[in-house]
Amino acid sequence: MKIRLNYWQLILLFLPAIIASQMSNIPHSFWQAYGVIKTISNLLFAVNPCFIVGYQAYLVTSFNKTINGAKWVTVNALVPVVFLIAHFIYIVWSTDLKPVHLHNAIGPMEQADFGFVSKVITVFLVHAAVTFFLVNNIYVSRQIKNISDDGTKNQLNQDFMKPMKRLSNISYIALAGLLIIAAIADIMINGFVPKQD
Repeated sequence: MKIRLNYWQLILLFLPAIIASQMSNIPHSFWQAYGVIKTISNLLFAVNPCFIVGYQAYLVTSFNKTINGAKWVTVNALVPVVFLIAHFIYIVWSTDLKPVHLHNAIGPMEQADFGFVSKVITVFLVHAAVTFFLVNNIYVSRQIKNISDDGTKNQLNQDFMKPMKRLSNISYIALAGLLIIAAIADIMINGFVPKQD
């Protein structure tokens, strides 16, 4: 059984992020409403990469099994999925379950806490991005090019490479769209030049 999603089904993989970005724009008048909206929005943003990277990992591992490819590719494709699921659980814990301790701020900005856990998360996020956008696509493309039988090559291209290209293209568009929406929202809220108090 192969799961091949068309463009519309792939766009549905991004539905949690779309909902989260719209939730962030909901006007609120109470601090509690703000907290609930931001919590749900953060959780939706955190779970969305699990779906997207998980689907690509499914395609890569299925492809690798079909051609009897190297085991490291399967492991490399699954590492980001495991990390993103663990990251989602960490966000649930740190957002909802961890007790909040308010600290007295020394100045107008809080001190950044970029400790060991933050560094590990950053390394795994970079690994997930590089694997998603580069390694998996290059690997599948090169392996298909190395196959001499045209029928097998076309079938593998149809089953694996085309869905991966679609997913990458939609991911590029979604990232660009989120950046543009964030920039427009920031300009609408703050103007071109931040107000000086």
